[in-house]
Amino acid sequence: MRECHGDLHLGNIVLLDDTPVPFDGIEFSATLRWIDAISEIAFTVMDLLQRGRPQLAWRFLNAYLENGGDYSGAGVLRFYLAYRAMVRAKVAAIRANQEDAAQAQQEMMSCRSYLALAHDCLTRRRPMLIITHGLPGCGKSTFAQIALERLGAIRVRSDVERKRLFGLDALADSRSQTGAGIYGEEATRRTYARLHDLARGLLAAGFSVIVDAAFLRYTERENFCVLAREIKAPFVIASLQADEKVLKERLAQRLARAADASEANAAVLQTLQAAQEPLQEGELAAAVTFVNDGDADALRATVDKWASSDARLTGR
Repeated sequence: MRECHGDLHLGNIVLLDDTPVPFDGIEFSATLRWIDAISEIAFTVMDLLQRGRPQLAWRFLNAYLENGGDYSGAGVLRFYLAYRAMVRAKVAAIRANQEDAAQAQQEMMSCRSYLALAHDCLTRRRPMLIITHGLPGCGKSTFAQIALERLGAIRVRSDVERKRLFGLDALADSRSQTGAGIYGEEATRRTYARLHDLARGLLAAGFSVIVDAAFLRYTERENFCVLAREIKAPFVIASLQADEKVLKERLAQRLARAADASEANAAVLQTLQAAQEPLQEGELAAAVTFVNDGDADALRATVDKWASSDARLTGR
């Protein structure tokens, strides 16, 4: 619980100098202002969904969750989405009684649209579990970002959660050497255990999950495969591939920008190349390979095609 805006639908957000600025927050009632933060976020997510912008809705939700780590809020998120949709439906119905016939018809159409969305938010669907696979710089996070928007999923990212475990901000320099500090064996074990716990909770709440991590060891992948079987969720290994030259170039560029949670460099790449365990024969049925040559539009098109045709995702 915290003091929030209280009424954070899109009608109360303006873009100033390319920055979204909320306004007209609830000032007359502390009860309506001091709320669960996930309820605040749900209002914006719901309105983006209702206005036909699901990709922005999932992008916004994931940015909030990744920044603050409030993944436990997913357990009540669907209820808050429905609640916020019902609030807007009620407002539209009230307005319909205050307008002329033409405007009243528009308001009632809006009311029915919000009611349909509320119903949809409470309709449980079978969630899926997707894990990424690949060396540093191969485009796992790029894939995950595209996929979460396209599929409507929640991502949990190892680079971010690893640092969160050790009390570090996502962009902080851990000053860890290769294979030591927060990248040592025990720290890595704890990181994957944390990702596993988060994935289990999100799947139980009915959300599809993308676990953005290297998954270079068989046991790491198998633990998540077992989780998917337990929950009866479709399981996909999204294996990202790129040439070594491309990997090194991307790592150098990413480190120079200093705007990403990953701290991988050429030395880390070399270590992981030597230690990686290729996908085993029994894993190939779950695997989908994406060659990422650096063209984001091409990767997006490939992900779109896959998402539209893979029976595990479409239910066909």
